[in-house]
Amino acid sequence: MFNKKRMFIYQGVNSSGQKVTGKLAAHSKRQAKEQLVVQGFTSIQLGANATFRLFNKTLSKDQISDFTRNLATLLQAGLPIVTSLEIMKKDVTHYGYRRLLSRLIGRLKMGHVLSEELAFWPTYFNEFYCQLVEAGESVGRIDESFVRLTLYLEHKQQLANKINKALMYPSAVIIVALIVVGILMVKVIPSFQDIFASFGRALPEPTIMVIAWSQMIQQYWHYIFVVALLLVFIVKLSCRFYRVRLMRDAILLKLPLFGPIIIKFNYANISQTCYTLFAAGIPIHQVLQSAAKSSTNLIYKNALLEIQAHVSSGTMLHRAMEDKHLFSDTFIQLLAIGEESGKLESCLFKINKIYQSEVEYDIEKLTNLIEPTIMLLLGILVGGLVLVMYLPIFDISSSL
Repeated sequence: MFNKKRMFIYQGVNSSGQKVTGKLAAHSKRQAKEQLVVQGFTSIQLGANATFRLFNKTLSKDQISDFTRNLATLLQAGLPIVTSLEIMKKDVTHYGYRRLLSRLIGRLKMGHVLSEELAFWPTYFNEFYCQLVEAGESVGRIDESFVRLTLYLEHKQQLANKINKALMYPSAVIIVALIVVGILMVKVIPSFQDIFASFGRALPEPTIMVIAWSQMIQQYWHYIFVVALLLVFIVKLSCRFYRVRLMRDAILLKLPLFGPIIIKFNYANISQTCYTLFAAGIPIHQVLQSAAKSSTNLIYKNALLEIQAHVSSGTMLHRAMEDKHLFSDTFIQLLAIGEESGKLESCLFKINKIYQSEVEYDIEKLTNLIEPTIMLLLGILVGGLVLVMYLPIFDISSSL
């Protein structure tokens, strides 16, 4: 039973530099990875066969955080891993979640290792997650690894929630404004058009233009809707191409107002990932590789992979980062102090706290700036439409 080959899905870069996804049969994840390395693959990601994906019952980020937090609590209480998972399973009603726990319990009872089993679900448990669990397993302190993971996921989720909250109000206002403008164009302006026809006078140019827009929307709204959907589809499809995503991420970093926040967010994310893994005793070159894979921006992802190569060849971390010209002087100086004093872990923690606070402050400041600006622009838009429709009435009143 243990010698039976298992099917793995893999994603990696082949010898020609092309990103390839496929399937591979092997006795273990390690053997599968070795086979791919022999074939010339790099940046390899392995997971379970696509036929077993919790039967399409996907798990949310909140459920993964819940899994991590509950397991950390039970392990800290001194319970074995299998017993902890069985206790967790009793309180779970979500089918996919229960299926995951059942699978883990069964595999662990057969003698498999938790970190390798979690790696079969790379969508939910990335390399960073599995590395931290593996580090805890190697020193017999897996409970500490799950505590670190809990804190990491909570901090990351808190920052994401603040960003989403900051964007929610402006987005809601814009959506409401678009609905109001749509109602004006489709319902209100046509009624004004009937009134203006009874005047028997030439209409002002702005009013004629707005009436033309209203007629166009009424006649071709379905075409406009289809074109809008096609544009969304094309944008999403184009983002699958590496060069498009690379160009998009480069543009995002240079955007006014938003660019500096995105850069600081990357600083906070990179330093938190590095600090969490480094504190668990993972070598710095593996830490940098995991930080690269967890990075959402391709510019920083590629930079971290290059930095990892330089550090592996003997270059100091702060020197390798300084050469990329993507990190601030504060970031570099704190890293240099940490490397020279042998307190890199504490310096990474300080860097994370600095930039996480700056991101939160900048988001709040940007929100306070955007909200009145959006209200002003929308007031001008809606008020302008109303004013344009009343121009003919003003003209008649002035001629009397």
